Formats: sequence, C-alpha cells, structure tokens
Amino acid sequence: MLYTIGVDGWRNETLFTLPDGAWIKVFDVAASEKGEIAIVASALTADARDTAFLAQISSDRKSQILTRIWPYGPHVVTFAPDGTLWTIRILKSDDATRDLAKQVRRRFDTFGKLLSSVILNARGGEC
Repeated sequence: MLYTIGVDGWRNETLFTLPDGAWIKVFDVAASEKGEIAIVASALTADARDTAFLAQISSDRKSQILTRIWPYGPHVVTFAPDGTLWTIRILKSDDATRDLAKQVRRRFDTFGKLLSSVILNARGGEC
C-alpha cells in the first residue's frame, strides 16, 4: 500500500501489486506534479527468480506500467520537468556475479522505454 499526503493534509492510498511477486523490496518512490507515481524496486517471484523493475502509476491510479530493467538495479528515481523518469545506481552482469558499472544514470519515457544510459564518473559511496 502506498500513501501520499499533500501539504494541505489530504491523504491518498494506492494499492501496488506485482503479478507473481512473492516479495517486493521498494528502494525509492517519486511523485510528479501531475500526481503520477514512480517506483524502483526488486522482487522475488514465487519460483525464486529475482528481478528489478520500474513501475509507473497513473495520476488517476487506474493504470500501472511495469518495466523489467534487470540487470540494471536503480535505487533512486525522480521525475524530470519534461515527464521523463531518471534513475541511478548499479549495472550487474546477467547472472548477478559482477558489478559492470556502479554509477549508471538511465532515463525512461512515460511508457517505460529506455531513452538514454550514461555511466557517470562519480567519486564517493554508493548512491
């Protein structure tokens, strides 16, 4: 269950579900000025498969777009002013045994399509 609370005190509840998701770990949630919600998370399915995904929930809460993004595993998501979604974190090998890049920024359109991917030359800890 996702809760949004406005500055004037209103509260909205949204049920977020993932087909075949036995366990969901949400890393970050963002809201747009239009009221849309974006989620980056990982999930374990009932048959023990692990995946990362980007979820987008419409402002009227009537539709969800789920985009599987593994082996990319973002921990941060935000809406840009143009409505695109920006994420950042790690890119792993398909079998999850190696980190291929640690500071990867990816941009997605409103339908979950990958628009760009950049490896940042950033110093410091994990984001």
